[in-house]
Amino acid sequence: MTLAAWVLAYKMTSLGTATVCRLVEQALWFLFINALIGLTELRLFNQMSSKPVGLFSEPSHLALILAPLLVYACAVELRWHRFFIMFFFLWGLLIQNLTTLSVVILSFMVLFRFNPPRVLIVILLAGGLVISDLEYFTSRLLISSESENLSVLVFLQGWEIAKEMLNETSYWGAGFQQFGFLNISNDISNKISLLNEENLNLFDGGSTASKLVGEFGIYAIAGLLIYIVFFFWAFGQLRNAHANRISGGRLFFISCLFAFVIELFIRGVGYFSPTCFLALSAVMGLANTPRLYTRHI
Repeated sequence: MTLAAWVLAYKMTSLGTATVCRLVEQALWFLFINALIGLTELRLFNQMSSKPVGLFSEPSHLALILAPLLVYACAVELRWHRFFIMFFFLWGLLIQNLTTLSVVILSFMVLFRFNPPRVLIVILLAGGLVISDLEYFTSRLLISSESENLSVLVFLQGWEIAKEMLNETSYWGAGFQQFGFLNISNDISNKISLLNEENLNLFDGGSTASKLVGEFGIYAIAGLLIYIVFFFWAFGQLRNAHANRISGGRLFFISCLFAFVIELFIRGVGYFSPTCFLALSAVMGLANTPRLYTRHI
């Protein structure tokens, strides 16, 4: 995986803005087609979940791939970027997937420029979003062990297990890929089992940050704090992409680094996911490219 990430980093840094824009646009149309297939609930493979989305097992998996692409599209104001923002917003609302909606909000943050009419539109959209299905959004946004929502319970289970693993190992962590294997049980895990979903997301922690903390302890906590600093740095770079004249490959890597916050803190699927791969490539690519240059192909 590390070698492949290095190869991608090397290849991407040699690409110009026009080429990267073309590749990102093609990838977004691919995800668009998969999202449409998902509305038919067509199951292409037997191993898929109860909510397949084209070639993706579930909506959240598509959303994780969507994140860096949509962020990049908004940063460069790619052709059709407003269409993709609106489509995936409505799609996430229709299928009730909070990960997709989080990706749209994150991307919109890059695009948004403050002025009163736009603020009013955002408030109206947010209000309409909540009112459209108040029960769903309150169940998702109420982060409590009393919740009956499986997504909330899985998220809390991950952090509860991480906390117990820290206590059991004196904050050093249990080691690589040991999350969920220690004999740790808590009320939330028991509640998930009672809902007939035993071991649901037990080994990936629900979010990658909780898995990292449980397995690598204080080193992971330090790493996450460093990431938060780079997250805000990336946000500033993306907001001023045109003014800074950042090249296509470098800007794409910044988008990957920025969008990785979704997998870290909202919906993780383990270390060997496409978004973790892109984040690793981003670190390698950004470490080996000059800060500013523009190249068009």
